[in-house]
Amino acid sequence: MLRNVIAGAAAAAILMGMSVGAAEARDRYYSSSDCRQDRRNDQAAGAIIGGIIGGVIGNQAFKGERGLGTVAGVLLGGVAGSQIARSGDDCDGYYASNAYYDAFENRDPYERVEWRNPRSGHYGYVEAADSYRDRRGRTCRNYEQEIYVNGRRQIAEGVACRNRDGTWRVIQ
Repeated sequence: MLRNVIAGAAAAAILMGMSVGAAEARDRYYSSSDCRQDRRNDQAAGAIIGGIIGGVIGNQAFKGERGLGTVAGVLLGGVAGSQIARSGDDCDGYYASNAYYDAFENRDPYERVEWRNPRSGHYGYVEAADSYRDRRGRTCRNYEQEIYVNGRRQIAEGVACRNRDGTWRVIQ
């Protein structure tokens, strides 16, 4: 469970609020000259997002004790998300978002798209599976990611769906 919480918090911290759209995303995320180290709100946001993800995972993992699982997940996810956000810099999001965008847009399933932030040394990859239509009619793709933050390997899986405006939103 802790591994899933940490991996989910890592993904959340790197992709905080990421909604990757076509031309806008390419212009925004391919310009690494704009990235800067600005951690004022990153730790708080990482803690909040990590806590939410941890709470959901904890609730599902502890079927007999959902309340306890939720509380434990919130606490562990919050701490992990805060630490991961503190250890990153804004450039991680630029490079990771490029990889996610390219993987989701790629027609070839399971093609590994790698990213690396030369400033922080953090790196990873994402692989998107075949696309499919969900119940709401959106194009979605399951994906798997592996990231390395401060030498620690974190693995997570999720689902991203295309919004009406063409952006991709990580929904799970």
